[in-house]
Amino acid sequence: MSILRKKPNSRRKVDMNAMKEYFRNYQFFANFEKEYGELALVACLKCMQLAVFSQGDTIFKYGEMVALFYIVMHGEVGIKVPMQTSVTLQQLFEVSRR
Repeated sequence: MSILRKKPNSRRKVDMNAMKEYFRNYQFFANFEKEYGELALVACLKCMQLAVFSQGDTIFKYGEMVALFYIVMHGEVGIKVPMQTSVTLQQLFEVSRR
């Protein structure tokens, strides 16, 4: 969607209408509009900016607080969650009894 390449404050009304129609096809935005209304949807769409990442890029790390919302429009994203690395004696005991 080339409109996302424009700075949010330089988008015209025709751009916003095209974005509304496009993103209504995504269930999240269709539900968002039903629950919060068209004005809330437009406010959300006005903030959208295009971000392009390469394979292997880290977008954010586990536990990191972010103020952004990402939508994958093309490609795939992997999610890595660290495994518990410490084991208590009680956990070892329970496993050994099985």
